[in-house]
Amino acid sequence: IEIDGRRLKNDFLIVLLANGSYYGGGYHGAPYALAGDGLIDFLGVTTFSRLKMLSLLKTFKIGRHLEEKAIKDKIIYKKSKKLSICSDELIPVCIDGDFIQVKEINAHLAAGVLNFAVPE
Repeated sequence: IEIDGRRLKNDFLIVLLANGSYYGGGYHGAPYALAGDGLIDFLGVTTFSRLKMLSLLKTFKIGRHLEEKAIKDKIIYKKSKKLSICSDELIPVCIDGDFIQVKEINAHLAAGVLNFAVPE
């Protein structure tokens, strides 16, 4: 994983790239994400037991996982302009509910690119 030119070399149980703070059924996975800031919020949860993960699911859903002392050393949270993930093996990816498998992901955002017209 490379974030703004800096490499991370970890084994992750979960990786989240977010432009907004909520996803998939109301999970508050990236509580500091702002949709218009032009930055990707990266959340990486390093490996620990799935039982421990289940016990923290509610904490994750409400967005308190970054404050949870029991797993603070297991979470990496960064904001970035550019991010890439490369693997020798296929990585299962869910993009807005659609599942694919890839060996490489490259992501970047640009602030203020989309304009919306709202009825008065």
